[in-house]
Amino acid sequence: MKKRKRHRPDEIIKKLRDAEMAAGQGEDLAKILQRLEVSEQTYYRWKQQYGGMKAPDAKGRRRAADHLEESFGASERRSCKVVSQHRTTQRYRAITPDDEKQLVKHMLDFARTHPRYGYRRITAQGRASRSCVDLRFRVRSNR
Repeated sequence: MKKRKRHRPDEIIKKLRDAEMAAGQGEDLAKILQRLEVSEQTYYRWKQQYGGMKAPDAKGRRRAADHLEESFGASERRSCKVVSQHRTTQRYRAITPDDEKQLVKHMLDFARTHPRYGYRRITAQGRASRSCVDLRFRVRSNR
């Protein structure tokens, strides 16, 4: 069974645009959904939610909801409802560790100098050269 994937709004909009183009060329909906790797319910929900939207519109929803809260003193619930934004999306703030940039830079430099090394060898070399390499190093080097 495949692992469930969470799609970002810009990815959803791109997939919907691709689906519309394929449908316009006469391709069957079942084949389109199989290629997009989504169910029919998901497709129609996305179409309802992100229908005529472009990628910058989806990115601006959070800013628009923040603006409504600050300027008009509206509640988070009300401002999210006005801009059609889920409240959990509005509340989410990405947390990046302090050493993240340094860690990624080190991994990329190492991968450039040794392009044939896989993530296991990069991790082993990182452990040897650094005092502490955690799971993030291994996972990020795999990408």
